[in-house]
Amino acid sequence: MAKQPIPNAPTTCLLYARVSTTEQRDEGYSLDAQLALLREYAAEKSLVIKGEFLDSESGSKSGRTSFGMMISQIEQSESQLVIICEKTDRLYRNFADMVKIDELAVELHFVKENIVIGPDSRSNDKFIHTIKVCLAKHFSDNLREEVKKGMIEKARQGIFPSVAPVGYINTTDGHRKVIEPDLEMAPLVTQIFDQYASGSLSIEDAAKYAKAIGLRTRKGRSFARSSIARMLDNPVYIGIVRWNDEEYPGIHDPIVDVAIFQEVQKIMHGRTSNTGFGKHEFSYRGILTCAHCGCSITAEIKKGKYVYYRCTGMRDKSCPGMKVIREEKLTDQFAGLLDGLVLSSENLESLKIALRESLADEAEMRRSNMERIASESAKIRASLEQMYLDRLADRVSEETYESLRKKLSHQLTYLSVQTTALDKTEASYYDLGLKILELSQSAPLRFKMADSETKHKILLELLESATLEGGNVQVSMREPFRTLFNQNIERVSNGGKYAKNEDWYSGRDSNPRPSP
Repeated sequence: MAKQPIPNAPTTCLLYARVSTTEQRDEGYSLDAQLALLREYAAEKSLVIKGEFLDSESGSKSGRTSFGMMISQIEQSESQLVIICEKTDRLYRNFADMVKIDELAVELHFVKENIVIGPDSRSNDKFIHTIKVCLAKHFSDNLREEVKKGMIEKARQGIFPSVAPVGYINTTDGHRKVIEPDLEMAPLVTQIFDQYASGSLSIEDAAKYAKAIGLRTRKGRSFARSSIARMLDNPVYIGIVRWNDEEYPGIHDPIVDVAIFQEVQKIMHGRTSNTGFGKHEFSYRGILTCAHCGCSITAEIKKGKYVYYRCTGMRDKSCPGMKVIREEKLTDQFAGLLDGLVLSSENLESLKIALRESLADEAEMRRSNMERIASESAKIRASLEQMYLDRLADRVSEETYESLRKKLSHQLTYLSVQTTALDKTEASYYDLGLKILELSQSAPLRFKMADSETKHKILLELLESATLEGGNVQVSMREPFRTLFNQNIERVSNGGKYAKNEDWYSGRDSNPRPSP
């Protein structure tokens, strides 16, 4: 059972309601219904409403207007406030906003889910809550991706079909929307590729270097480590459009030399032909950085068969990380860490419950979106029919008719793409939950038995970063695996084994290390 409000709990609250688009707001899909539900709940709990915040924006990205105003009011309030919301995915569908709320230590009441989440909530309730956010984020991400897939014809024509990547700008070539090099940012992107190809930078170093030379997002922010990694892996910079896991010759000008790009891929993905023993797949090259100096950890073969890892020493040839370590020892440490993802029977059942509940939430959202799309499509078809009648009656010119017909037909096609995307996303949503379960339960065994390339892929899937210090690996896991790890295990002193426990471990290192 979820923890219920305790006596002497906060007596004032804020209401938050959200729909995904302005169209949904204008159609009156759910804002009024959400507010009515939240007001009724506040009255039942004798909570005084101090503010109501409404957004008609996607919850998958941070930066929503009213959400930000609500956060500001909480930060400035001298008394503790409660946030009342219909469901988890109405409040947020991204981890950044979840962290903001968590740092404020406020109590969250989700009315339809009949759950209260606060600083004193049971670990299992927090666990399910975090998993729901993860699943909701995946649904939004996947829906967006499926819509993009519907526009793949642009990519086949060599046209980059989305917002221009850093280093390029969107422009128009006659009737086509294309990309061209950004005169200010393109040279900076080229510099980053050149520096990383030299082997002197880790991904983290590359992010710092990008900030130092002035590479910024369109909003003027510095690029995160993950964004730099995606940039270095994107063939758009050598004139290739990658879309839906396919690559097509682009019509835009490249800004990175092909040889430089290939060298970057070797460093990032652990593929090299400079060992003297032909092409070899190294399991952990491109995964680890040196904890002492921050340089990349490189791999080498000795005696024709033994693989060793050490710091590149690009900054300091006397770096302690220059001491070599056998690949087998790293494998044992990574496998030991992955043991911590194996769920107890209780938490395994909790994850299944979270998956079922979240799937029901997404099915409801899909139904609402399908209704909206059907309504918009009907209006467009009616407009097209009326325009045709007006054209026959000579009430509009041929030129005006063709222009409006093309515009409305394009809108109708896009709505059709959205319908297809919603169908595909609903199926893949459940697949994500199964993938989390499968990875958490089988990763240790799969990892031990895997070849080098599979080991590399598993770690890229699970880890945000990994460093090597004194022969010991230290990692930071991606969500939701970080939550699974912190929720599920406590390291004890008996040779690096793990003990199951149902509670959170406050004070536990968020970057766990295996015992030496």
